[in-house]
Amino acid sequence: MRRFVIWLSALCLIVGTAQALTPTQRALDAGHIRGYYNFNGTNLSHWLAAQAAVAAGTRNGKLALVGDSTNAGHAAAPACGTTNALAYSWPHVLATYIANSSISQHWGSHTEPSAFDSRVAVSGGTTALGLTSVGGQFFGSSSAGTFGFTPLNNVDTFDVYYPSNSGLGAATIQIDSGSTTSINEVGSNNYTKVTLNATLGSHTLNWNWVSSLPQVPHIVAYNSAVKELQVMNMGNGGSKVGTWTANYPLPNTWIPTGVLGVIQPDLTIVDLTVNDSNAPTAMPAYLNNTTGLQVLINVAKAGGGDVIMMSGPPSEQGQGGVQNYNVQRQFSLGMRAVAYANNIPMIDIWDMLGGGGQWVTGLMCDDLHPNQTGYATIASLTAAALVNGFRSK
Repeated sequence: MRRFVIWLSALCLIVGTAQALTPTQRALDAGHIRGYYNFNGTNLSHWLAAQAAVAAGTRNGKLALVGDSTNAGHAAAPACGTTNALAYSWPHVLATYIANSSISQHWGSHTEPSAFDSRVAVSGGTTALGLTSVGGQFFGSSSAGTFGFTPLNNVDTFDVYYPSNSGLGAATIQIDSGSTTSINEVGSNNYTKVTLNATLGSHTLNWNWVSSLPQVPHIVAYNSAVKELQVMNMGNGGSKVGTWTANYPLPNTWIPTGVLGVIQPDLTIVDLTVNDSNAPTAMPAYLNNTTGLQVLINVAKAGGGDVIMMSGPPSEQGQGGVQNYNVQRQFSLGMRAVAYANNIPMIDIWDMLGGGGQWVTGLMCDDLHPNQTGYATIASLTAAALVNGFRSK
């Protein structure tokens, strides 16, 4: 640990120049496949074990995709729209490339309207409000309202995660129009799971307001008879690294770091550079083990999983306050240095998507967000690094 602190202090002084990597790390870069770093065949053992377990039918695996609006899929719908855009996000496309995978989960509002996810329907006073967690703010209601989640595939099980603290309220949940289960979210800070079952088929999980200010939970839906890799799009629009690490350590167990600790993914991909570089986070805070990337690495590893760092797409410099490419590059280099220091891989989408960081009109909707083709490209570049035995040299 002492060696890491010394290295990190030195990095904080030199980041922002072409020397953001140490001589040893630059040597490790030599001969790499462009954009893929430190995939050495030994640092994704938990992920490979999860794939094998799913293939053998012994358990489900979990892949958590942590990021901002470019992770959630803002503007991913045709013609750069937001209606049902989640379906075209790179995590959803990625699931089509990975054997035995499913993306039938709901993870928050992604700070987008409910139309962003066609699987979601809301009524009455239900809207995005209140607590921020993975996927953005929870939906919730202060008056009569409902929330419905209908997976696209046949399922028989809904794992319903919900927060509690002294300021929340009560709700009920039910599958379709079946019997109701009460949820009391008033209590000490906590993050709890309840499971509802049904016969295999097309179902809707319904959440109904009862009193005060309850928050709509996270929902994981699946067919219990078939083991799968559960691909979880946790993108939180507008988020920076500090959004994910705020209030860490706990007790607020619904905060992103707390949720990762509860879910315990087999692999967590951390895709957080866009907002940190364009409204610059101080580099020490971006990297360190109290507010920065190191927190997410520590939490993911503590849960028994692997981690991959991934830079976001290049932003068009000079538009809407966006920083120039040199500043953006500092953050991708800083992320790479942290990856090497922790012996974890990195995928440099910033470099690969634009030919050295250049904003590419054909792949982008606006100055920050990819279009449908851009998101599909990110998915394919990510999928290539998740196959068994992938090496970056």
